[in-house]
Amino acid sequence: MPSKAFNSFHDSCFGNSSLAARDGLDIRALLALEGAERAEAARLVLEAIPTSSDDTRAGTAAAYLGLPEAIPLLKTRLADTRARDDARIWTAWSLYRLSRDPAAVAVVLDILRVTDPDQKFFYWNSGLIAVESFDLTPPVLVALLELVIRVKPNNFLIRQFRKMFGHRYLDSFDAPSQWKPREQRALARQIWRDLPEATRQSLRSRLLEKLAATRSPEIAVVAGLLQLPEAAPLIRQIMATAKDGPPKVKCALALYQIDGDPEARAVCLKVLRSDLHPGQRLCALEALLHMTPEPGSTAALLDTAESDPDPYTRERALAVLAELFYEDDTITSIRAAHVWPYDWPPGSQWSPPPAETMAALRAAVARALAAS
Repeated sequence: MPSKAFNSFHDSCFGNSSLAARDGLDIRALLALEGAERAEAARLVLEAIPTSSDDTRAGTAAAYLGLPEAIPLLKTRLADTRARDDARIWTAWSLYRLSRDPAAVAVVLDILRVTDPDQKFFYWNSGLIAVESFDLTPPVLVALLELVIRVKPNNFLIRQFRKMFGHRYLDSFDAPSQWKPREQRALARQIWRDLPEATRQSLRSRLLEKLAATRSPEIAVVAGLLQLPEAAPLIRQIMATAKDGPPKVKCALALYQIDGDPEARAVCLKVLRSDLHPGQRLCALEALLHMTPEPGSTAALLDTAESDPDPYTRERALAVLAELFYEDDTITSIRAAHVWPYDWPPGSQWSPPPAETMAALRAAVARALAAS
């Protein structure tokens, strides 16, 4: 008799119900399969790929199962230009996961180049999510920067661009051992510097024109990631008139990345300590995560973790401290006590650390700062 996991996988991968179509492949159930059931799942998936039309669930399952036999089948599917764009995007994603085929990347980038996010946001969204899974290469960097320049300021596009440069987002936080933002940022900036001079200058000038035309904090973020000093005066003007909260913080972080502007940290701390909605103050925590820690900012983070009226903001402040000092032995031992949000035992709820834990944390942060 099939296991519960096999039935869940089968229903989610091959079912025709509206629930199966909406929720898609049950990846957790698929990865739980073992032995004969895993082999049977592989057989069914390989059999389904050639005849699944615009349904990409079987191809996705093949990618998660790591089936090299699926590579030629997916290549054939990808060559069918009659398929819907979203189906081609996820077929390309599956092929890339199995083979690192650059042709798969090219297909997704080509679709994004001609897709209007106002008309086909679902396809646009799918393409950007797929790109996030690709290795960062010059074509990927150039293509996303071209999109930033071509379309009106788009929050989701800028979010993906920031991730490409190692930006951490506090609504999806992994343990420090699972993410290397510093290495990612260094790689992205090296790729930018190594672009052909004519390409880099063209992109730079068009991005600055876009910033001047839109005066958008989102575009300022991109100029900051690329460390464009010519953008700094305009970003300061934009920041001076920007609304308190995310717009002002985005400008501040851009300036910090360009020239280490000391005012940037002060702007973020002011927003963090304000009475703005917690969702607006969260951006200040994210910005501080990407600044070198110093006594003023760490004191604010510790105060937030200990006494902020919003529990989620307190949790995220602890997560920022964990990332900023992830090599400190004392902080590592405190983290092991499950006070950090990404270390919660399954099914448990986070509770604030006791006073003695916070005191130990403050002392550990002070020692780490003194030693840095």
